[in-house]
Amino acid sequence: MAFLQDKRRGKVGERIVKGYFEAIGAEIRDLSEESEYQAQDVDLIAADGITYEVKTDYRFVDTGNLALEDSITNYHGKHKSWLWTSKADYFCFVDPNQESKFVAIKAEDLRHLVTTESFRKVTKDDGYKFITLYLLPYWKYQECFDTYEY
Repeated sequence: MAFLQDKRRGKVGERIVKGYFEAIGAEIRDLSEESEYQAQDVDLIAADGITYEVKTDYRFVDTGNLALEDSITNYHGKHKSWLWTSKADYFCFVDPNQESKFVAIKAEDLRHLVTTESFRKVTKDDGYKFITLYLLPYWKYQECFDTYEY
């Protein structure tokens, strides 16, 4: 049940990012239901081949932090999360309370930030898994992100 809820909530962000690209006339394809791309943590691909992983963060505006999953521990054991394993070129972060706006950053740039800066780390019990997160204070690093509005 919790997994399906997470998936539904994530779809909101994917629709917002896809809608932006469609609104500007760009060709974009949703890959999020294709198992090959799910294994690569890639949600969308543009006509030019650039890929995107979309993260929907319902608390972004409230906290000012982007929650970046470092690792997940469940009945399969502990493994690295999308932050380290995604094959996407860009990570997009969406607060669904701001439907006409999202921010994006090159995956390699975000990984560099996480490895060179000292972000606060927390562990969250998600009911069926434990998630270890870095909390990136967006206001302090906003110049590293591109903002998309429509």
